[in-house]
Amino acid sequence: MHVLALVLSASQISEMLAFRSDYAQLITSNTGACNGYDMLASLLGTRLNYAIAMTVVNIVALAASMYLTWRLLAVSILHHPQAVANSCAALRNGASQRCGNGPKG
Repeated sequence: MHVLALVLSASQISEMLAFRSDYAQLITSNTGACNGYDMLASLLGTRLNYAIAMTVVNIVALAASMYLTWRLLAVSILHHPQAVANSCAALRNGASQRCGNGPKG
């Protein structure tokens, strides 16, 4: 989920930069619709700053999620290796029974 949020916020920055370029070319240039007058000068900068901040927050959330997942797995494997082995064995047996390769009887 964090990866998807990171991708979406990065694409938002990309789209904002493309919009800003098109806006400058079509609206605020001397040959544009407004003859050099910029109606959205502060809005575009504010939106870009917000998109960058959200991307940074998503990067931090992804890093924290990865670290906590790693710690959870490390503690589980270190302190309860038999439980992990039983879970893996149960998954293997369940998969083989669903495929028709399990024990008969």
